[in-house]
Amino acid sequence: MSKTISNTTRSTIVLFLALCVCVFAHAADGAPAAVVTKLGISPASVEIGSPVTLTATVSNNGTPVQHGLVMFCDAKAVRCQGLAVLGTAQLTRNGTATMKLTLGGGLHAVNAVFQGTPRTIPPVARSASASQQLSVKHQNQTVKKGTNLNVAR
Repeated sequence: MSKTISNTTRSTIVLFLALCVCVFAHAADGAPAAVVTKLGISPASVEIGSPVTLTATVSNNGTPVQHGLVMFCDAKAVRCQGLAVLGTAQLTRNGTATMKLTLGGGLHAVNAVFQGTPRTIPPVARSASASQQLSVKHQNQTVKKGTNLNVAR
């Protein structure tokens, strides 16, 4: 008995095989693409109680990365987890993730960590920005590194 394959079934098989070839071709490329994460803080110096805007820009060879999560962290911490996480934001179409934050007085070191997208095609690697300094002034004075902010009551 002879079986014939319908045009719809044949088209489905061809489409499936083409998809498999694309997936395996990208998997053969090896490691995820290199990514650059940059952090901007605006303004870089504020009065106590005033918010700042943290903006992370994530790109892959100059092209904005449009999907994924960015964590804004205390750069002095060993790892960006737990209490070191200041907040998170999703990347937008233009490759940016933004959040507003209000911190206590003193000098703060902040960085942005892009979590990567290992399950996308092609996969995009995790990346962290350089640390940026944020100065939160206390009563119209700039707080210098090493200043004790304890107030006697």
